[in-house]
Amino acid sequence: MTSLAAGSIHAVALKNDGTIVTWSSHSVAVTHVPDSVTNVVAIAAGESHSLALRNDGTVVAWGDNSNGQTNVPPGLSNVVAIAAAGYHSMALRDDGTIVVWGDATGSYLTIPNGMSGAAAIATSRDHMVAVIAVPRLPGTDSSSRKEVAGSSIVLSGSISNAAPELSTPTGYRWRFNGMDIPGATNSTLTLSNVTRASSGLYTVAVSNSYGALLSAMTRLRVQVPQRLQLPEPLENGQFRLRFGASDGGALMTNDLPGFEVWATTNLSNTNAWMRITSGMSVTNGQAQVDDADSPGLPRRFYRVIER
Repeated sequence: MTSLAAGSIHAVALKNDGTIVTWSSHSVAVTHVPDSVTNVVAIAAGESHSLALRNDGTVVAWGDNSNGQTNVPPGLSNVVAIAAAGYHSMALRDDGTIVVWGDATGSYLTIPNGMSGAAAIATSRDHMVAVIAVPRLPGTDSSSRKEVAGSSIVLSGSISNAAPELSTPTGYRWRFNGMDIPGATNSTLTLSNVTRASSGLYTVAVSNSYGALLSAMTRLRVQVPQRLQLPEPLENGQFRLRFGASDGGALMTNDLPGFEVWATTNLSNTNAWMRITSGMSVTNGQAQVDDADSPGLPRRFYRVIER
């Protein structure tokens, strides 16, 4: 069994195989599951009717139909969520639009004009609720952004995919690694002359009269030229190479996957460079790597590349 739903006079259960079990002590109609109710991924229960969402994005309804609550609109498809209560039914499509049918004539069941971008729905006898917008950083939502040290960066926050009356922000609060950035309360955040210390996670809380929402995280990684220290000979004959950001910024362990260390004994042969694949570590803000191939070599040249 994967989920349960309960109405006023009945209960519905969704089994692991995508079939439905329902029971009631009051009504036969509400427990008469149609043959088409297979491959179900979600269920909902109203006053005395039920909904099932199939894995092909279609909806099946059964039970009391005194107000048209089981009359699924013809052609309804691409549904990702369902809800039912009282004498109406509700569906959320994958394009963020909402469809309601049954006794949905009251003002409390009227979908605001132009509303779209819904991400979740719920309903009761006399009202409906929808998550209708998520603020995002355009073009960089839930992504990683790579910049070169010294660059200037502008991030902008907005509410997208929302009805006009819900998409006009009145306040912004920018955060860096979960902490508010002092004075960063404009629709855009400008980072000038970025350094390694500017690397991290950026979010913005966008608010209006309906409340506030926090954007997805954007990870900024600032690439800084590296300063190599003189190789340090070890007792086992290997060389240990240390390097760090030229601007003095401390390297972190999560910076290491972006670095490659290469070595050669012949600078005149561009094909002679070999990548050192032994593990790198961070000590006191600097990266270090031991060159296992260096013992016995008369000379060794190194370079560091940040991707």
